[in-house]
Amino acid sequence: MKLETIKAAISEWYDLNDFVDETQTLLNQGVIFKIDPKVKDVILGTTENLDVYIHAYPAIVEGKLKFILINSEMDKLEKFEDEKNPITRYIYIADVMGMDSQLAAEFLKLKSLGAAEDKISPEEAKERILRWSLIKDEWIVNQINNTEGVFEVFVIPDIDLKKDSDIYAFLALTDKNTADLIIMDKNKQTNELKVINPDDEGLYDVVVPCPPFGDGDDVTSSTKVTNGKTDRQNFFLLNYCTEQLNRLN
Repeated sequence: MKLETIKAAISEWYDLNDFVDETQTLLNQGVIFKIDPKVKDVILGTTENLDVYIHAYPAIVEGKLKFILINSEMDKLEKFEDEKNPITRYIYIADVMGMDSQLAAEFLKLKSLGAAEDKISPEEAKERILRWSLIKDEWIVNQINNTEGVFEVFVIPDIDLKKDSDIYAFLALTDKNTADLIIMDKNKQTNELKVINPDDEGLYDVVVPCPPFGDGDDVTSSTKVTNGKTDRQNFFLLNYCTEQLNRLN
């Protein structure tokens, strides 16, 4: 996909953020996006030894909801201006889809394993995904009418993508009605769906939705995004798109 089309797709999502019916229609198109292991190198690029995060931007392409993924090291003005290394090499566009019967069956098998501090169990992950399915329309109304609107980007630590298996990201809601993504992987040999879990003590509670955007070292949890990674200035694609829309309006 051409870069101008990508920018237009992100702009269209941002522009619709004030419209309840349109946002509900889009977010009812599906609950999951998938990342094939073959494209993880596209997203991560040459950042193996860097402290990078994945920016997952909701976007609209021909009326369909997508997520556009780019790592934080590439989501910068100077990278977009590098003509020798086209930025589109590092952008992945994920389709949003529903949960088919096979995936639903694996999802329902998830069991609680207990959770250590700053983590959530697979059972809690399942509850968050179900909460999204049940009350997202009401949540959208509240977000648009009373707060800063729905999410404009999710920030995902790249630890969630360092697996040699299909990755699934499920839209979810916490018990505090904060938007979330639950990251799971699916073993290709066993077809078993598992919550990504680096040390078998529960799921790291690591994905951060924006807004709200940060202000310096704004998140204190050791497993959350820190050191200003959620500051608005760190999202070049989003800032470019919103500035263009503001000029038109």
